[in-house]
Amino acid sequence: LYNKAAGETGAGSVSPKDTMWAFGSIDNATTLSYKTMESLRNGNLAGRIVNQPMVVHLVAEDIYFSIKFTTWGKSGAGTVSYTRSTPAAAVAPTVSITSPSNGTSFSAPASINLTATATVTGGTVTNVEYFAGTTSLGHATASPFNVTANLTTPGSYALTAVATASGVSGTSPVVNISVTAVTAPSVAITAPTEGAVFAAPANVSFTADTSAGVTNVSYFNGRTLLGSSQTAPFNITAASLAAGAYTVSAVATTSGTSTTSSLVHFTVVDPVATSLSAPAINNGLFSFNYSANQGLTYIIQKASSLNSAGTSDWTPVATNVASSGSATFSEPVSSDAARFYRVARVPNP
Repeated sequence: LYNKAAGETGAGSVSPKDTMWAFGSIDNATTLSYKTMESLRNGNLAGRIVNQPMVVHLVAEDIYFSIKFTTWGKSGAGTVSYTRSTPAAAVAPTVSITSPSNGTSFSAPASINLTATATVTGGTVTNVEYFAGTTSLGHATASPFNVTANLTTPGSYALTAVATASGVSGTSPVVNISVTAVTAPSVAITAPTEGAVFAAPANVSFTADTSAGVTNVSYFNGRTLLGSSQTAPFNITAASLAAGAYTVSAVATTSGTSTTSSLVHFTVVDPVATSLSAPAINNGLFSFNYSANQGLTYIIQKASSLNSAGTSDWTPVATNVASSGSATFSEPVSSDAARFYRVARVPNP
C-alpha cells in the first residue's frame, strides 16, 4: 500500500505515509491506540490484519474511517482487498436568536439578555457563542443558552449566534439592535417656593417642572424620602410636617438616568396664639399691634356691629405676611359710631 495523496509513487519502507492504524471500531475512533503500518509488518502481517476490524486515521486531513482487509497477497505479487466505510458526515446545527428581537432599541448603558434556540440532527448542541459583528459577547453550554451582554457604547449592533455540535458549527440569521444615548432629564421644584413658611402640623404640596420623558419624580428632605409621583406635574403632599427647617430636592428619572434639582428651603413653625394690643389713635390714624409668626400670612377684618352670636358684617381690610413676631395694622380714623376688628392666621396653602 502507498499513499498517492502524500506524494508516494510506490510502496516504501514506511508506506503508506501520513496514516496511522488501529484495531477496533469506528465508534471508538478517538480513543484507540494507533501505530504506523510499518510497525504492524513484523511477522505474519496477513495473519494479524485479515478479517480484523480496524480504523485508519488520515493524519493531515484528520479523517477516520473503518477498514477490514479480506485478502492480503504476497509482497510484490499478491492482491489486496478490503471493505471500508467513512463516518457519516457531521451535520451543522441550526440556531436562531430568540431574545432580543430584531429592531429592538435599548438605552445606554444596556444590559441585554441573549437567548437562542439551537438543535442538531442526531446529536446535542454543546455550545452557543454570541457575537456583535466579530466581537464575542460570551457563550453558554446549555439551553436556552443565556448570556448577558453589556453594551455601553451607543450605536447599531448586528448580533449572531454560533452553535457547535461534534466540532461542526452553524451560524444564526442576524438580529439587528440599537443602543441609544440617554439625555439626562431636567427638573425644578415649582412648589413650595424658596423661603416659604408653614404652620405646624403642615400638609405641604410639592410640584415640579421637568423635561419630556420623565417617568418618576421623588422628593427628599435631605436623604429622607417624602414621596414620589409618576405623572406630571408630579404632585405629592407631605402630611403633618413638624416644626423645623426643611431642605428639599427633587430627583427626576427617565430610562434609568436621574437628575437632582436645586435645593428649596422652607420652614414649618409652631404658630403662636394671635392677640391684639390696645388700639391707639395718632395723627388721624387708628392702629393696633398683633402677635404673629414671621413669614405666616394674616388677614385683618372689620365690622360695624356685632350680634349676640358674635357674627356680623365682617369685611377683609388687609392681608399681611408678618415680617417679625409682631405686626401692625393701621388705617385712617373713621367717623363711624363703632368699629370692630379681628385678626386671623390664614391656613397653609
